[in-house]
Amino acid sequence: MLIRNKDLVPEKKKKTSIKKILAGVILGFALGQGSVFLFHRIWIFPFKIKTSYMEPYLSPGTTVYINQLFSVEDLQRGDLVLLTHPDSGLYMIRRVIALPGDTLEIRNRIVFLNGQKFGHSSESKIQNLWNLNSPVHYTNFSDNDNVKSVTVKENQLFVLADNRRIALDSRHFGPLSYDFFKGKLSDP
Repeated sequence: MLIRNKDLVPEKKKKTSIKKILAGVILGFALGQGSVFLFHRIWIFPFKIKTSYMEPYLSPGTTVYINQLFSVEDLQRGDLVLLTHPDSGLYMIRRVIALPGDTLEIRNRIVFLNGQKFGHSSESKIQNLWNLNSPVHYTNFSDNDNVKSVTVKENQLFVLADNRRIALDSRHFGPLSYDFFKGKLSDP
């Protein structure tokens, strides 16, 4: 076998220009920023709590993360959700209490679900807060301590605030259609 000189000479390495390196860095940065933007705008975004309506669980100033890629049908009792107020369109965080087909009643500040006292793990703290003798901050609504029996219809949810002495929730505007639910809070 005959070996030629050109077979013994190593190939010259091509120089990578500064322009190509810079273009790669800029492209990588742009793709990374675009991914973060899409992640935060389409899937999960931060939401700052501004009111005490969800105390004691969420205090004003707390930042929570909202998952927008959720299925309303998969929500469970006790889940925290982002929804829009049916009249003003303002965003609110509330807790899912009753699902389609559930019957809910509130008697003397005690929540009854399907005839049984509601026993979600957060309820004892909420009940203690609700029983405080603090003044109610509004008077133009019906009796907040009692809600007549209501059966939640298909494609609706009944939501309550944790700080029920001062907040608006389904006691005032009734069960809400799935259309009002915009996201689920990611676990803290």
